Amino acid sequence: MTFLTLLTIAVVSDSIVAAKVERSVSQRLWKESNLATPPSVQVSGMPFVSSLLTHVLPSVSVDARDVEVPGFARVSVTSSAQKVTLTREEILSGSFTDAPARKVFTRLQLDAVALGELLAADDGRSGMDDLHIQGVEDISPAGGWETEAQFTATPGDIPGVTGPVKVDMRLRVWEGDVRILPTKIVSVDGDRSRGDGGSRAPDPQTRDQIMEAFTLELPGESLPMHSRPGRVYVNGGALYIETEQNFTRVSLSDLAPVSAPLAEDDRAGL
Repeated sequence: MTFLTLLTIAVVSDSIVAAKVERSVSQRLWKESNLATPPSVQVSGMPFVSSLLTHVLPSVSVDARDVEVPGFARVSVTSSAQKVTLTREEILSGSFTDAPARKVFTRLQLDAVALGELLAADDGRSGMDDLHIQGVEDISPAGGWETEAQFTATPGDIPGVTGPVKVDMRLRVWEGDVRILPTKIVSVDGDRSRGDGGSRAPDPQTRDQIMEAFTLELPGESLPMHSRPGRVYVNGGALYIETEQNFTRVSLSDLAPVSAPLAEDDRAGL
């Protein structure tokens, strides 16, 4: 048997072991976190079985899409744990609790629909179901992350405002809380007070109501993350919130938020 053949067999065998662990992690998180679908899981290591000797898993990454988090919103969550110290049994089973890790990273992605619902719910208003999120410096889908943005939406329950309002926004993390703050009203469309469907500068009362409608503060403890956020930004029409911990401990359950339980009819169809 040639060296190339032996190498091919070793690579294929290693891939099979890694795929088995990935499936085990995915299935466990799917069931324990009430996710609608099994999350995408990737474990790294070349070769993967070398982790059985070093007892260090280079990384495990989980990508859970459209997670309905109770009391929050529908989000997509990307999490990873790097340089995780595990026993041989934990590596092969894909199950671990309170294991030492070099770094744990979590990123929440809220699309315009989810963020619009949070904005509307924050002050009890209706509407915001037409929210559009746009970066300021680069509006292309491939643009880099930005902490300044423009939001365009129709806030409900504001007299005289019947169309979309465009507002300059500032995104910040302050003492572990996410703050989404309007800084300037760019335009107010659909204002029928002029009779021509154009825009005008709103009166002080309307301005205050608009600014309030576009203001949102998310306390760190309310987020489906296991530590307070360190960054918030927009990119490609979505809002992202990230957290990162170094030299910490992690459990498998930390890599996916608990979702709202599926209805019986939905679960039966899976």
